[in-house]
Amino acid sequence: MKRRIFDNGITTISYCPAGEAVSATLVVAFTEMGPVDVDRPGFGEMFLNKRGYDVISVQKRKENWYQDLSIDDLKQAVSEIVPRYKAVVTYGSSMGGYAALYFASAVGARALSFSPRNHSYYALVGMQRYADQFDTNHLPLRDVADPDRDHLILVDPLQPIDGPYVLREVIPSFPRSRILNLRYTDHPSTFVLAHGGVLQNFVVDFLEGRPIDERMLRKSRGKSPQYLHTLAKACFKKGRAATATTLCQRALSIRADHKDTLALLDRMTPKSARQEQPSADALAPA
Repeated sequence: MKRRIFDNGITTISYCPAGEAVSATLVVAFTEMGPVDVDRPGFGEMFLNKRGYDVISVQKRKENWYQDLSIDDLKQAVSEIVPRYKAVVTYGSSMGGYAALYFASAVGARALSFSPRNHSYYALVGMQRYADQFDTNHLPLRDVADPDRDHLILVDPLQPIDGPYVLREVIPSFPRSRILNLRYTDHPSTFVLAHGGVLQNFVVDFLEGRPIDERMLRKSRGKSPQYLHTLAKACFKKGRAATATTLCQRALSIRADHKDTLALLDRMTPKSARQEQPSADALAPA
């Protein structure tokens, strides 16, 4: 049964055992950007419990990039729980991916981090006002990192926020970590792996210490409308309109209402061609 062990009014930490027996590995999962209802299951909580893993679920009532939570806060909250386990893994995506790396040393964990990003890097895409609205209470990543830890980080190196963050801060802080560059998966990469049907097995393989099949990950991208759209956008930018159109059509064959792909197709269609297309009213019977 889920039990709350920390609540500072914004961030909550809950212990979520899968059953009566303690699992070999404890997963400390940080909720991603978006969900702010701490009474609902946290990031990966239900999936991990179903697979037999006990979870520490870190959630928040508002978006603040976990700047209200200190390393000491987390250490103290889980101090009686962590020693029961043979291994600890921190796990998260996007904002949660950042937190999985930042707090890994607090619990002696190896991190599985998808598409990590830091709020300050939004300035790179013209979102300085967004970046400035958050307090920065955390130390630089390099000051809290254990450089000998071999974390696993998955990122699209071409993503304009995630790529620079990983290159400038994550890699120097964790030089022994493994970086899986999944080009054109955009943000977050978890969506593409989920579309390809490989995300859950990939996470379990990591938790169990099994080898990572990079070829399988990359091959699965072709099943994702997010990947196909991102690749189409890159092709269109390079003047390869025919290839971009084909990729958009493939994306729409998977998900006909994929808004980003529909918008890209509209951009690629010349205005004259749009004007020549009959409207729905014109095609309707009298």
